[in-house]
Amino acid sequence: MKSIKLKLTLCILLCTFLASGITEVTSISVTKQATEDYAEQNMKTEAQNRTTELNGWIACIEQSVDTLSDYVVSELDTDKFFRDKDYADEFTEQVQAIIEDFAIHTDGAITAYIRYNPDYSNPTSGYFLMRNSLSEDFYTVEPTDFSMFEPTDYAHVGWYYLPVENKAPLWMSPYLNENVNVYMISYVVPIYAEDGTSIGIIGMDIDFNQVTKMVDAVSIYDTGYAFLTDADGIIMHHRNLELGQNIADLGGTMPEIAAQLASG
Repeated sequence: MKSIKLKLTLCILLCTFLASGITEVTSISVTKQATEDYAEQNMKTEAQNRTTELNGWIACIEQSVDTLSDYVVSELDTDKFFRDKDYADEFTEQVQAIIEDFAIHTDGAITAYIRYNPDYSNPTSGYFLMRNSLSEDFYTVEPTDFSMFEPTDYAHVGWYYLPVENKAPLWMSPYLNENVNVYMISYVVPIYAEDGTSIGIIGMDIDFNQVTKMVDAVSIYDTGYAFLTDADGIIMHHRNLELGQNIADLGGTMPEIAAQLASG
């Protein structure tokens, strides 16, 4: 599972939109150029507006999880945590109501969770909230048993160990949660003691359909549409192309690339 940049970039694809005439070649050329320039400016403006809207939504999710993690760190007694494996369960009861409140008020959240370093807690210690869709209520699920998996088993516990190894908040790449059949992205914040020892993580999974709906709503002229890449140019949502392709690998000039993207 790869990480992605903290911000997503919205790219607008404008397909062929001009027709040529056969008379007054010079004036037609000037008009054609002016029309192209005008269309390109509209394209850039729309792209910037949608990018700002999308990144603003993402920033709100980050702020929600970051604030929740700050609260947890301020309330946690680290001495007790490292001394007594049962303390994590006691602390969870103290903070689970605030975690649920943050989850309810975070737009797009499908899950919210806190998990602890299994070296200092019981293997299922933590709190995991989820819901099957954004229109349903949250319910609790027994947390994953860390004793069942090796730390290198990223397929099952990468959502925990990758942020811990990253030592900084991390956006996880989109993936399908087969348990609820929801395509998700995850924002996870690792938490540490003052001496740098890992305490655990706090995170939320976000319904990726919230993102794709914003992208698919974009329309420019008759044939213009939007697609989504990460900051490295990797396609994350496109009506024709599969995820994971890099725009730079398509090759050619921008009009040629546009034609490829339009045709898939």
